[in-house]
Amino acid sequence: MRWDAHGGSMKTTGKPLEGVCIVGTSLTPEFWRLFAILLVISAAVTFVLSAALDALALRVQRRRVRGRTGLTRTTGGSRWPDRRLVHR
Repeated sequence: MRWDAHGGSMKTTGKPLEGVCIVGTSLTPEFWRLFAILLVISAAVTFVLSAALDALALRVQRRRVRGRTGLTRTTGGSRWPDRRLVHR
């Protein structure tokens, strides 16, 4: 067997080999159609999941900010005003 550079396939030389099956494959129009469909579906799923996770992350972030503003002190000062600072 040898590679035919002009034809782009394997050519047999002499007697065929026993027990060896040579199958040529080609990318058919049906393959490209299914490939295009799967590519579009995967892009759409990626876009939808990205948008959903982004919205979820933004929601969590807003909840954290809202939770912090309700718990912060407006008077300033120490968290424990009755404690004295001790220098060692």
